[in-house]
This record gives sequence, C-alpha cells and structure tokens, in this order.
Amino acid sequence: MHDAAADQQLKQRQEKSEAGKQDPLNDSMVFSDKNSLDDYVIGKQIGQGAYAVVRVGLHRPSNKKVAMKIYKKPKLMDPNRRKSVKREIKLMEKMRNQHIIRLFEVIDTAKYVILIMEYVGGGSLHGYLKA
Repeated sequence: MHDAAADQQLKQRQEKSEAGKQDPLNDSMVFSDKNSLDDYVIGKQIGQGAYAVVRVGLHRPSNKKVAMKIYKKPKLMDPNRRKSVKREIKLMEKMRNQHIIRLFEVIDTAKYVILIMEYVGGGSLHGYLKA
C-alpha cells in the first residue's frame, strides 16, 4: 500500500515537472526558458506609445498571434523610465485574470526589451474608451 502512494506522489511530481516544460503560450505556462526571438515572426505595427511600439507577432511553434511591445534601450536610459518598465513587467508577471492581457515572456536583447503578450484584436483600449 505504501508503494502505491509513493508511486502516485512520484507520478504527480513528474507531471508538474513536465508542465513546466510546456509551450510558453499554453495556459498552464507563462514564461519560456529560452527568451529568444527565434520562435517569433515580427509583423506590422499596431500601436505606439511614448516609449514603445506594439507590433503583432506570430509564435512559430504554436502558430498563435501575440502582441510584441518593443522598447528601444536608448529610450530607457532615464532611470525613471527604466524603473517604470521594470514595474510594468513585475506587475504583469503577477496578473492572472481572464480580463487582463497576459504577459508570456520578456526578451532582452542588446538593443531592445520586448514584452511578448496575449494578442487581442479590435483596436486599442484607449480608442474603445474614446468611442
């Protein structure tokens, strides 16, 4: 009987371990281990803010659309801007709600900081609120 319980616990641990290796766009996994742009195709620009540009992207392994918020590092030289972006990332990492756009991963390259987020079509929230 003890062996059956131990086997069950081992099986559960293995399932949890395998869940951590799943695709970053799967509901059970938010961040990937690679943090590389190789898995993405960057598409057209769909938005622009004071510090970043948002482009539609395609996650090649899953063939799912994503939103890619791209910050140019030279624009983040100001400590307050850099602090703001870090705060945004930390907050989005903690958010787990069906009504809030999810952050899948953050890619840090030599020239850019790229936030890979859930893509939701239909325009910007700002445009929706103005209408």
